[in-house]
Amino acid sequence: MITRSQSMPGWMLIFGWMGLSVLSLLLTWGLTLVIIKGINIVIGDTILVAGQTRITEDYLAAYVIFILVGFLSGLLQFLLIRKFISRAGWWILATFLGWMTPFGIAKIASLFDPAGWAFYTISAVSILFGTVGGALGLAQWLVLKAQVRLAGWWILISGLAWGLTGLIIGSTISETYDFWVLLLLPALATGLGLWLLLYWLPRREVRRHAPII
Repeated sequence: MITRSQSMPGWMLIFGWMGLSVLSLLLTWGLTLVIIKGINIVIGDTILVAGQTRITEDYLAAYVIFILVGFLSGLLQFLLIRKFISRAGWWILATFLGWMTPFGIAKIASLFDPAGWAFYTISAVSILFGTVGGALGLAQWLVLKAQVRLAGWWILISGLAWGLTGLIIGSTISETYDFWVLLLLPALATGLGLWLLLYWLPRREVRRHAPII
């Protein structure tokens, strides 16, 4: 069951979640620039990988981004989610693993087709984003399911939020509009979904004595 913070109105949950989620992406972006610049200074602009010369920034950026966003988003969201569920510290680990799992699968797949597979050249971007969101939602569901009624919906909410983001952005983030969609749409959609799970759906289902997912 949830341990709802009675002092926090629903709108504060939504905007708090959005703010922390957006902040995690902005910090990831800024720290990635700093880290990649430092790596370039140390090892140069190119790196040799499996006998092929790669641009250091292009090859290593994905590693840095996924590690940072997994840790930072989990940590910052934990500051809010801990007011509603017990043992919320697991949220940090779950979020990190949720981000890293699809990235790890993509890298393993690239071993079987190194010439044709690249993280930035996958055509079905919405499917890729949806997979990331679904994996993230699944990992976080493991924390929510024992304490939040209808927690299974979180997997769908997260997958659809990120899948829709990928569909709108397309294959590249080349415009300011794409950047703002990436920052705001998943945060808003998941924030609304979290509000439904923690404030509205639990009470409604308890009154109707519906089965618990």
